[in-house]
Order: sequence, then structure tokens, then C-alpha cells
Amino acid sequence: MLKNFIKLSIRVLLRNKFYSLLNIMGLSLGLACSIIIMLYLQNDLNYDKHYKDYDQIYRIATLYNVENKEDRFALSQSGIAPLLKEEYPEIESYTRMGETGRVIINYKDEKFFEERIMHADSGYFNVFSHSFISGDPSTCLKQPNSIILTETLAKKFFGDEDPMGRQLKTVSND
Repeated sequence: MLKNFIKLSIRVLLRNKFYSLLNIMGLSLGLACSIIIMLYLQNDLNYDKHYKDYDQIYRIATLYNVENKEDRFALSQSGIAPLLKEEYPEIESYTRMGETGRVIINYKDEKFFEERIMHADSGYFNVFSHSFISGDPSTCLKQPNSIILTETLAKKFFGDEDPMGRQLKTVSND
């Protein structure tokens, strides 16, 4: 029965080639668009939900108006966060973050070139939750020039050595 149904379907497709191709292309395009929209919505609805208290995290953005053209940037002056915390007691904590340009990192006699290094103040782990292999999130950024490494970067720089207490030297390459 199934074999006859498949044979009949192939005969109909071959007899009406233009309409069959048109229907198959329409179906394919519709499925592709539906899948893309579904993936976009899934990403949008789950964005940053892996953080504890994600619904309490807000980002300050800046709206620039230059020559009747509006531009929005997810940037602001570094002093606005402490000022807002002082003015609004509802704000429990804040953090300031930024990205450096290209950086050369030296460890012993080796040099490593890194593209995207983030810098943050000591309040970062009051806002964002991350798991640590070693070290303490509550004290890790209290000292100036402290660094937090991902497991991948720690292995890249130090190999199998314990990275705790080691020093890296950075040179800006901008």
C-alpha cells in the first residue's frame, strides 16, 4: 500500500513539474522561515536567563541625538552608576564593565595575543553569578590589577600549573 502511494506521488510530481516545484519551494521556504523565527524567539526569550536574579539586572544605555539622528549605545559614563545608586535606594548593587582592545599578555618568556579582554569593577559578582573552579567570587576583584581567567585561558597561559597567585604582564596593543 505504501509502495503504491509513493509511486502515485512520484507520477503526479513528474506530470505537473512546474506546480510540483512551486509547491515544494513554497513549503521549503515556509519551513525555513518558521525555523529561523522560532530560533530567534527562543534566543530572545532566553537571553541572560542563566544568571541568578536575571529579572533584576538592568543595563544603562545612552541615547545620542546628533543632527536629528538618534543613536543608541549600551554605553554610559562610568560615574553614572554610583550616582544612580546614591539617588535611588532601590538599586542594590551595580557594576561597571568595559572591553579593552588587543592585548599582549606575557608570562615568563612567552607572549600571548588576546583580542577581547573585559575589565570590571569589584561589584561584578554581586550582579552576575558565575561558578568558580578556585578562588572566591566575593574577594577576587577587590585588589587592583586582579584578574579572573576562564579555564581555557588558564590552561593556555599556565599549562598544568596552578594559576592562583601567579602574575601576568599585559601590554596594550592598540
